[in-house]
Amino acid sequence: MMKYLTGKFSSIILIITFIIFNGIATKDILALEITPNRQTKDLFRSQSNREGKFTVNYVPVRNPAYRGLQTLFADSGAFVTIADGLNKIFILPSDITITLAECGQANAFYSPQHQGIVICYELIAENAKFATEYTTSTREQRRATFSSTLFVFFHELAHALIHVYDLPVVGREEDAADQLA
Repeated sequence: MMKYLTGKFSSIILIITFIIFNGIATKDILALEITPNRQTKDLFRSQSNREGKFTVNYVPVRNPAYRGLQTLFADSGAFVTIADGLNKIFILPSDITITLAECGQANAFYSPQHQGIVICYELIAENAKFATEYTTSTREQRRATFSSTLFVFFHELAHALIHVYDLPVVGREEDAADQLA
């Protein structure tokens, strides 16, 4: 199974991104890109046998400075779309929650104890501030902010998948997570 995942893992993430941004049916992409064999058939078992799934949680903000970010991400449905795409590709042994919340510092992390990916509004705000220095329009700023947040999310997703699938990592886990992102 490890040979399959290391050989196809980055292409799976590219497929996920392509699906999310282009609205292509996941099953059509999977039919073209990945053919199950004896080693991988358990990854593609019936959706009705699914044990876990990706879910999204937006924790209400206390700081009014982050309300706009919370509204922007919640109203866009981006993380719900990402979670839906991931649920169509990965069969999880247990749930993984994607949470956007205030954390008291600019950070993002995967919590193995809670099996959750946390993206802090402080980090998104820092990304947005940085984006204003290099963009000329609100649209470009939002796109740059979302893109950098998406990179961070995929980095933390790598930690989550390494944990829930108990994947061996050659070298540093941070390097492996960066490669996925």
